[in-house]
Amino acid sequence: MRIDQLAIALLSPLAVWLTQQTGNERRQRWACVVGLVSQPFWFYSVWLSGDWGIGVGCVIYTAIWVQGAWKYWVEPRRAGGWPLRLVTGSAGVRIQWRKPSETP
Repeated sequence: MRIDQLAIALLSPLAVWLTQQTGNERRQRWACVVGLVSQPFWFYSVWLSGDWGIGVGCVIYTAIWVQGAWKYWVEPRRAGGWPLRLVTGSAGVRIQWRKPSETP
């Protein structure tokens, strides 16, 4: 089995599974990252096989994953910082998750 086929078989279902983690935004936000990581393998596979119809789908899926990356990774930073932040207190330092919809 070629490496591109193995990557497609592992990464693509993982990305879709992550999108379905209702109520777990920490996992959902990683779907677009995993999806984007899988795209070069899709494009390489299309290049080798010449299945240009699948190539059109790859372009569309890439645009969708980029939209997710913008929603979960870029917009929260623009709105007031990264979703993860360090909080100091009497118990020491801990990492706190802030949902993108929350204001800092």
